[in-house]
Amino acid sequence: TKPLTSEGIFIFDGTTPAVDVNEGDLVQVIGDVTEFNGLTELTNVTVSIVRSNNPLPTATDVNFPVTAVSDLESYEGMLW
Repeated sequence: TKPLTSEGIFIFDGTTPAVDVNEGDLVQVIGDVTEFNGLTELTNVTVSIVRSNNPLPTATDVNFPVTAVSDLESYEGMLW
């Protein structure tokens, strides 16, 4: 991991996703990287479930106020 980059990404698989992904699923995602409304996302994706029922990662505390909005970049796309 890199402290200045996010470990999460928004993945758009259409309004009717091809794969029913659930919380705790480990997935493999292949797609095109784009920016949408200022956020990094993947489009034209292929999603496959590798393993289900995995424990969720530990939450990270974010302290406010931040010095600059860019300080939140490392949390972009992550669960909050």
